[in-house]
Amino acid sequence: MESLDYLAVPPEERPDLLASAPHSAADRAAVELAADRLVASIGPSDPANAARLTEPPAGYTAPVGYFGAHVCLALLDAARGNHAALGISEEVSRRSLGAFSNNLSRHRRIYGRGGLDGPEWVPRVFQGIVFHLGRLVFDRVRLGPALAAATGGAPHDPAIGVHIPPTGPLRRDECLDSFARAADFFPRYFPAEPAQVARCRSWLMDRQLARYLPAQSNLVRFHELFTPCDDPRPGDEAIVEWVFETAAPADWDALTPRTTLERAVLEHLRGGGHWQVALGWRPFR
Repeated sequence: MESLDYLAVPPEERPDLLASAPHSAADRAAVELAADRLVASIGPSDPANAARLTEPPAGYTAPVGYFGAHVCLALLDAARGNHAALGISEEVSRRSLGAFSNNLSRHRRIYGRGGLDGPEWVPRVFQGIVFHLGRLVFDRVRLGPALAAATGGAPHDPAIGVHIPPTGPLRRDECLDSFARAADFFPRYFPAEPAQVARCRSWLMDRQLARYLPAQSNLVRFHELFTPCDDPRPGDEAIVEWVFETAAPADWDALTPRTTLERAVLEHLRGGGHWQVALGWRPFR
């Protein structure tokens, strides 16, 4: 219970989470083995080579949707210890690790049942790769081929990923403050990774949104902070899941828009258009 209190797990999420705990020796061993693999890459080691969460074994009898959650709980002490050893503040540590509770709640909103949304993403927070700094979330990544070609770097060069948690309006001043925090944070705690570029790959970066939204909308102004990079990926399901907080239906008419953004997303889809998970970049320092 102490771990759940530290992570601020909402009361409504606790019964299912506790009931899903592995009870058999084999299930507990599966969680411990997965946690041990991730612990080995906690810290300032190359994030490109960090271990990833494995699938539970075929014989796992506890609820599979909570497997990643229990692996993260097994990682909590190591994650907090790593933050403390690096000198990262308790405020940033707790806010970053809060991804655990946020994603538990988001899973229930989308699917109507308990589980951990982003079962690959959340463990990377616990591995010391992802940090919540102000309005935005940042992670330690590599430039990649498309941005290397666009910026003159090399694909394996360090870069900083930018992510937008669904925590309210995307105000430009708050975003700029987050970039300023990140520009101080990462060189201080990860000096061996001198990133020069921040990159954002998201449905939020799809410039088609500007056709439907006011020029002064927060989202359109967020686009202005980045230079587009031509490396699109299919994004219909992603944008529906994030905007409507529901699994993408087979028929778009099953969706009922309530906000300007929801109406824009649905109008584009009903008109035969498609959304993209687009890529943009900006100088990091």
